Amino acid sequence: MTVEEVITATRSGAKHKSPGIDSISHEFSSSNREAVHLDLLELLNHMFLSNNITSQQRREVLICIPKADGDGTPTVTAQYRF
Repeated sequence: MTVEEVITATRSGAKHKSPGIDSISHEFSSSNREAVHLDLLELLNHMFLSNNITSQQRREVLICIPKADGDGTPTVTAQYRF
């Protein structure tokens, strides 16, 4: 995953909406872009590459929904809605 993919995914969030189960709002991630994007990138890549998720992370919810306009199985994060 690249930082550009994380930025694209976090920018696609709706403004002025209630935060999800993780209590992180779009406004928070927008106002703290550099720290949030780099931390999220590091976390997601570590989880993917190590195939390891901590017990705390198992309680969190991050849903990757393939976009309806995709052609088959998504291959990059831009083809998902978060």
